[in-house]
Amino acid sequence: MLASKYPMTAVQAEAAQRQVEQRAAQDGLEFRMDGLRSGNTRHAHRLLHLAKAPDRQAELAERLYRAHFTEQASIFDHAALAGLAEESGLDRGEALSVLAGNDYGEEVDTDEAMAQALGATGVPLFVIDRRYGISGATRRTHHRYSSARLGGSRRRSR
Repeated sequence: MLASKYPMTAVQAEAAQRQVEQRAAQDGLEFRMDGLRSGNTRHAHRLLHLAKAPDRQAELAERLYRAHFTEQASIFDHAALAGLAEESGLDRGEALSVLAGNDYGEEVDTDEAMAQALGATGVPLFVIDRRYGISGATRRTHHRYSSARLGGSRRRSR
């Protein structure tokens, strides 16, 4: 999958995937990169917006990540997404209703525009103060360094 998306050989892509799995394991996560499904995550992002109001967004995000990266389950079709939403504490019928229409589509468009404005080049994207973005899979030390630098710049700019 990586080799077809980025300018790298299949051997380089496999090494990159193993590195991601190893980094995840260091943080107590199980990632299985071989055979990952690929698709459009717009519907999943719409459900994440649905999950905000009942304060279930973190649970749904975690469930989506586990389904995709650990279980290698689909997070792209409506039936699978509704099941994952239900497992996260959302109403299955409400999830299916959102998926059948375009509810939360504008919110996802806004998120995408903000990501582009922040210079997103990969996922995940960590947004700080809705002004700064850290894009792509990076080490925790990078996040600590960035947070410290941004915290200092925020103090100076006030």
